Amino acid sequence: MFATSSLLLLLLLVLPLTTVTVTSLTIPETTLMKTLTSKSSKNRVESAIEEVVNSPPDPIYKDPATNPKLNGLWELIYQTAPTTSSPVQRFLTTSLKANDLSESIPYSPDSSVKIYQQVNMVEGKIDIIVKPKGSSSNLTVTALSGSLSKPPPNWTERENDGKLLGLNILGVSKTNTDPPNTPYGDVRVIFLFDTGSFNINDQIKIPYPVPFRSRLFRDNVKGWLDHIYLSEDIRICQGNKGTTFVLKRVPE
Repeated sequence: MFATSSLLLLLLLVLPLTTVTVTSLTIPETTLMKTLTSKSSKNRVESAIEEVVNSPPDPIYKDPATNPKLNGLWELIYQTAPTTSSPVQRFLTTSLKANDLSESIPYSPDSSVKIYQQVNMVEGKIDIIVKPKGSSSNLTVTALSGSLSKPPPNWTERENDGKLLGLNILGVSKTNTDPPNTPYGDVRVIFLFDTGSFNINDQIKIPYPVPFRSRLFRDNVKGWLDHIYLSEDIRICQGNKGTTFVLKRVPE
């Protein structure tokens, strides 16, 4: 009896000191996260992404463009930096060195600036939130969103590549491109940037200086995200400007 009590006491003393990390990431997802959180060559990152894409989760979340699993808050942890991105996008969200694409900048949970997507396909909108860590201020740009089967109100297909007077100001887009063939089904989320504001301390709103609703810009602020991978924790998608995004779900 004494020996049993002593053993129980020893376990009570030891267990609080033991940390067990529980993760739902698949093996390819874990490899990808390790690759993105360390200095890695561009080829290594691309290989890790390809490995994840070629290893669909079980179960597969079919039709991500309309699947409730797409909803929620996602943090951008990596994106490629093609020259077709807009100058503002490259400045705010690039995860590769601007002048040396051979090596990626490691993702850090302690990054001074966080970039999120708040997806709400029920209400048909996606908020892109750029927020300094620890601050109550942010830049929020809202896009009306939908799928090919249920597009945003008054949606028409994008007609132009987006160059203004031959210049890349808002990014250079593909046009008339079909979604990729994947095991996921309906993968294309279409969107139309609609409003934006700088929100200071949750009290002051300053309009974002891009007239999204202007007829001059309306076609240029349309786009899409093709979801080539979706699991409980990880999203990988390709945009209309050729950018590949990797996002991880933020737990509620």
